[in-house]
Amino acid sequence: MSVRQKNILLFLFVLTFVFMALTATFAFFTNLNVSSESESQDVTSATMEILVFNPGDAINVYADSYNFSEVMPSLWGKTIPTVTLIAGSEHKKATYYYNVNLEIESNDFEHTLDPSKPEVLLHVVDAEGKEVKNIKNLTYYENIKPDPEEDELVSGFDITGITGDFSVAEKYLIETTESITHEWQFDVIFVNYSDNQDQNRGKELKGKITLEKVDVTV
Repeated sequence: MSVRQKNILLFLFVLTFVFMALTATFAFFTNLNVSSESESQDVTSATMEILVFNPGDAINVYADSYNFSEVMPSLWGKTIPTVTLIAGSEHKKATYYYNVNLEIESNDFEHTLDPSKPEVLLHVVDAEGKEVKNIKNLTYYENIKPDPEEDELVSGFDITGITGDFSVAEKYLIETTESITHEWQFDVIFVNYSDNQDQNRGKELKGKITLEKVDVTV
């Protein structure tokens, strides 16, 4: 099989902020220039507790014949947003909760080979270092082998052609008597099968990941 030309620019997770919330947007484009914005900080004046959302970095991945040919692995774009909590007084525990949500606004990627073969995967690792395997209304695939003759295995949620709002985590606890940082990892994987996927050339996906503080009555 000849080398396949796949000139697709994958821009993942452009990051913007709202008050007490972290929003990460991501997209696949043929051409796009992006940048990330500064971190967001919330200070509780009564206790001087500080809750900081950091957006991580914007990621650009360019797929062409040099990095996405027949024998090469799938392409990954990664960002690691963080949530940091600093307690206001020694030995007094600070406790907060936050939600993690996914919104895919538009997505014209297709299953060009077979509906059972995801071509765009979302891979999520939570703040405890565990892979997220359950998001309502998304289908999780584990250990996909894109090329039978290669050793590569990929896992994640199929977001090929998917749009809508999805809850990744609800009321996620963060607490400390000193300081603590939660790291979340979001990967979007453009799966490189051994078959021709040129039909997805120039396609577009727009969406956002949001981490936001929520109030919980105990």
